[in-house]
Formats: sequence, C-alpha cells, structure tokens
Amino acid sequence: MRILYLSETTEIYGAEESLLALLRNIDKTKISPFIIMPDNNGPLFEECLKIGQVNVYANRMLSKKWLTPSSKSPHGIFMAFIRLIILHKFISKFIRRNNISVVHANTNNTILYVLPLISKKIKLIAHLRNPVFARSKHFRIFNAVLRAKQVKYVSVSKKLAELLMAKYKDMDILPIYNGIEKGRTCITTSSNKKYDVINIGRIHPSKNQLHLIKGLQKIHKTHPEVKCAILGGVTDTHYYQDIKRLIKENGLDKNVKILGYRRDFRQFIINAKVIVHVPKSFDSLPRIILESMKEKKTVIGSDIGGIPELIIDNQTGFLVDPNDVKMLADKIVRVLENDDLRKTIGANAGQFVRKRFSIQDHVDLMMKLYYGNRSNSVQSLNVRCV
Repeated sequence: MRILYLSETTEIYGAEESLLALLRNIDKTKISPFIIMPDNNGPLFEECLKIGQVNVYANRMLSKKWLTPSSKSPHGIFMAFIRLIILHKFISKFIRRNNISVVHANTNNTILYVLPLISKKIKLIAHLRNPVFARSKHFRIFNAVLRAKQVKYVSVSKKLAELLMAKYKDMDILPIYNGIEKGRTCITTSSNKKYDVINIGRIHPSKNQLHLIKGLQKIHKTHPEVKCAILGGVTDTHYYQDIKRLIKENGLDKNVKILGYRRDFRQFIINAKVIVHVPKSFDSLPRIILESMKEKKTVIGSDIGGIPELIIDNQTGFLVDPNDVKMLADKIVRVLENDDLRKTIGANAGQFVRKRFSIQDHVDLMMKLYYGNRSNSVQSLNVRCV
C-alpha cells in the first residue's frame, strides 16, 4: 500500500515528531510511505531522509505563506484561491503518477490541500490535532464534503474527539494516542547547561510563557538561584518582545534564557528538575509532556484540554490553573525543594506513558485504519484512551 503524507512545514513541532515516530516504526514491507513538504532545507526533511525507505519530496506550494492571501482585498483572496487550485492539480497528478491509495493529512490545514481530490478510490485520513480548524464558521460545510468523500477522522486525544463530536453530531472521530518510542537518543551539544525549570513550545500567546515568567518572578524573591530555559521557535514576534521585556523589567536576565528551537531538546529535559507546560487555551495532547514523562520527569501542566489524560494530579504530575500565578509558583517551589517527590512522581509518569502510549499500539491502530478497519465510537478505545 502506498500512502502519501502531507506536511505544511519542514520544521519539527509536536505533530511532526509524531509523524516521524510513525514513519520510523511502520512496517515498510507493507507500507510504502511518500511525504511532501514545503522545502528541502528544514529538519523534518533531513530526519525523513535518515529514516530510509521514505520517499521525500518538497514543493513550496504546501507552505502556509504561499497559500495565505497577500491581502483581504478581492484580488488577494482571488489569487490565493488560484494558487490553491494549482496545488490541487499538482497533488492530483502526484497521486495518479505514484499510484497512491491513502492520503494522510498530518495537520488540520493540510486537509484543505486535498479536499476536492479525494475519490472513492482514494482514502483520506484527516488528523485533527487541535480544535481551531473545526471551530471556524466554514467547518460545517467542509465536514459535509469530507463525510461525503468517506474521510476518516483521527484525533490525538479523547477530549478533543468528545469536544468536536458534541458540536458536530454527525462527526465520527477515532481517538488514537500518539506513541512514544523507547530508547530515542539525544542529540548532544557542547552547551547543554543544566536548568532547574524547562519550558518547551513555540513562542506564542497560546503557550502562555508570560505566565511562567510571572511565576518565576515570585520564585526569584525567595529562590534567586533558580534557572529556567525557554525552548521553541518564535511564531509571534510581538509576544516574544513582551517576554523579553518582562524578563528585563524583573531583573531575570541571568535566571531565564530564551534559547530558540533546539533539536537536542531531549537533553534539556533529562538535565532539568521540572518541566512546565501551562497553555491557556485548549491543548489536545502536548507531545512535550509525553517526552518528559518518558524520561521520568515531573511535569506541571494546565488543567485544560487533553492534558489531564496525561497528568493525573499528584500521581503522574501536577495540574494547575493556567491563570493562577501563585499556584504555579508554589508548585514549582514544592517540586524543586523535594527530591523524593520528584523521583516518585517521575517514576509514576514513566510507568504510565510506557503502558498507555506505546508506539506499537499507535502503529497498529493506524495500520488498521489504513486498511479500512475502524471502530465507530470513542468508547471502543477505552483501553488506550482513558
């Protein structure tokens, strides 16, 4: 079976880490994977080549920038529509030329790339990783078209599936947890300084890094030795400047470092005492929490979205209100001051993800979906989605 995967980026974020894990572990005697992404210069392109037996292609038409209207004027919108038609023709030709039988849209936006192309002979897997796309006013129309074309929806968490099916009664979504690979090695560098607190995620208001800085401001008054590193690419420059300004205004320049995207992020996790991930908006199933728990690390996360499916409060980590600065600061201090607590929570976390988030379970369920075997209800996956 030949499967085409579509990616809107060549950078590596949570969705791309999950795709790479799938490509590394899928049975390539049964599946011949093809992937198209915007260019051949990013880390995703390089990692796909390293895997081997993956047919990797680049075309700039898959980038968000190429498809985004240059302006909201009728002309700008019209030109974006024309570019989308050109992209559809390219993908249609690619599917025919390579005898593709399944198209796997890895993120919400890539669903649009193939919307008009899917026939009854081509199966489309639409991977829903957040509720943003489905909350748009046009989604009801898209959903009607997708259902008519026998599209199979997959969500990364049970909470996301429940949220969308409650809003769209005719949707049938299969929750399949992302899988964690055993023994993934770290890419070490000469600058892996140890930090007490680590935050990993793109620099964006939804990731709530400002909230963490405010918490560290409180901690600094009694624990001036605490060091924090923020890792992640900048996707909102104004928010990035706000973070830098708050760090400087509170005299935290020596305590908080913004390090950008790091391919060796796992090494930072291993060296840290606590990982903080406190988004203020719905986060379906943060990959970084899974990676941290696998390394037996204590994670403090927001009590929203699919995060409680990963963190059982006071057992596999700690849940906090993403708007309560004092609560976050107190939790961080409690974890940093108690070595035994960190070891106990970390051990629980590691055992939990090994049992519930196996890469082999993920691959097996995706293979069944590719070959046409799926259940029709969220409850059917309670073994893996609890």
